[in-house]
Amino acid sequence: MKKRIIQEVLKMMAKLVLNKRKPIVVGITGSVGKTTTREVVVKILSIKFKVRGNQRNYNTEIGVPLTILGCQIDYNKNKILQIFGIIYYWLRAMVFDKEYPEILVLEMGADKPGDIKYFCNFIPINVGVLTDIGISHLENFKTKQNLATEKGYLLRNVVNNGMAIYNYDNKTVRDIGQKMSTSSISYGLDVKAKMKATEIVNKIEINSEFQKNEGIIFKLDYQGKVLPVRLKNCAGKGIIYSVLAGFSVGIYFQLNLIEMIESLENFVPYSRRLNLIKGKNNSLIIDDSYNSSPDSLDLALDLMKDIKAQRKIVILGDMLELGEEEKNSHKQVGAKVAELKPEYFVAIGKRMEEAVQSYSKIIKKEDKVMVFENSQEALEIVGKIIETGDLVLVKGSFGMKMNKITDYLMK
Repeated sequence: MKKRIIQEVLKMMAKLVLNKRKPIVVGITGSVGKTTTREVVVKILSIKFKVRGNQRNYNTEIGVPLTILGCQIDYNKNKILQIFGIIYYWLRAMVFDKEYPEILVLEMGADKPGDIKYFCNFIPINVGVLTDIGISHLENFKTKQNLATEKGYLLRNVVNNGMAIYNYDNKTVRDIGQKMSTSSISYGLDVKAKMKATEIVNKIEINSEFQKNEGIIFKLDYQGKVLPVRLKNCAGKGIIYSVLAGFSVGIYFQLNLIEMIESLENFVPYSRRLNLIKGKNNSLIIDDSYNSSPDSLDLALDLMKDIKAQRKIVILGDMLELGEEEKNSHKQVGAKVAELKPEYFVAIGKRMEEAVQSYSKIIKKEDKVMVFENSQEALEIVGKIIETGDLVLVKGSFGMKMNKITDYLMK
């Protein structure tokens, strides 16, 4: 009840600010890639406009209104300070802030039915971006169709003169996007997408003598224009989807493609989302430890496959909140890991035992599989198997605390 009251008060305050300031709103949702897409969009739009995106992971019913208010205080501290802090930022946004953003880029999470609808009831969506629909949070939505209906609510509520931007490669998203009556841009790797990437090359290689990390390059193809793109600090197809979405948003704001490409040359992905990090013994860590789902894990394993390395080590924690798809999803993980033929497969959590079973049916090397109950238990043993020139993937759901392993391997 108390949380509900706080939500409604913040909603009212945010609505008043929106009515007063009238910023253009870019709303972003999806099962995978929301945060990276948000950061890319903010970077691109900052070429020409005053822009604000969500602070940290403020994509909830409380976090989104706080972003609209521009709050930048620590909400884990004294409750009285919190209240006065919120009132201060609200008054500042309403009256005193002469630098209030022209554009708000709002990442909107959907952990349960009604979340996206809640946002759209008080936030006018000028540009809606739907990144992906998988089976994350299926525990609360029960079916993928329910999840698709909720996520799709964002695009269905784009204003008449706005734009719907959607991932063409995801069939569920494509089906939603193609039904939009507003202007739209599809993006993806498929040749039928309007904003597409071709000739993708990960310029990354590692062995016992050296590491080469020159990022990722691809060709951008849009309306007959083909332009080279290089992202020095990025890797994997996941970042390409976010970049294509960002370019699509930039088109709505009539930004120049070449300027957009240049703005991202030195872009660094948000922490713990497919970051490439130097580890102990001159290893290379793919740190994707923030969260995990079947779709995002596929992207991470694809990246592992693309990078040349003498040995590959896969360290995976449970994928949580998958509901009835939990057992089958983890079984599929084992088969996909087996395709890589890693030097070691390290599984953390009781759900990952399903992955180990399916993996072991294909790869008959028991000494190359390690199973642990939690990330803390795995630290020292995992640290001992890393050798010079290893490529190491660390990934798992947020609750599995896989970041502990990344941090340990960085020492």
